[in-house]
Amino acid sequence: MTTSKFHKKLQIEIYRPVFTRMKKQVLSSDQEEGGIFIGRVQNHVDVCTLQILSYIDSGPMKDHSSAHLHPDRFYQYNVFRVLERFDPSIEHLGAWHSHHCNGSKMLSGPDIRGYHVVVNHPDYNPDWYFVLLVTGLREHQLNFRCFLFRRDSHLYIEIPRDHCRVVNQRHGLEGILLGLERLVNKKRSLKSK
Repeated sequence: MTTSKFHKKLQIEIYRPVFTRMKKQVLSSDQEEGGIFIGRVQNHVDVCTLQILSYIDSGPMKDHSSAHLHPDRFYQYNVFRVLERFDPSIEHLGAWHSHHCNGSKMLSGPDIRGYHVVVNHPDYNPDWYFVLLVTGLREHQLNFRCFLFRRDSHLYIEIPRDHCRVVNQRHGLEGILLGLERLVNKKRSLKSK
């Protein structure tokens, strides 16, 4: 994929534990799930690589059903600020969410409008916003589609799955994020009893 703004090839690398966590979340839910991607932008002479290192889940106060997901933005913002202290090079690079529970294979109008708002927000640093939409499960494997939103554009494009390379690496922040997820889920299950 070539961009006219940067005259560079754009690559997406996703660390394997990202898919492991997403699959676990989707398998255990009949509602929309999701999170925000954290990672790095690697700029080289002719290639720009978005490295998706991990993600911050939707948080304890998320509002979700089989037809919508409204994350706990306060939680996500504060978790990101803590993670930044451990690794100042990380960026918010996009988001994922699932339509596995409703059968929709496309982003909804509110999804698209929301992603345009984020990528054009003055506090959002990268010029790209990567979106992964989980459309279903087949034999415990995620079916998904990938999209890219660009700053200063009202358009977005679908990225072929083979342009997203899975990397067999694990980032050090993954343990912190897994611990937070467990803590939030434990508190949620105690409240429901």
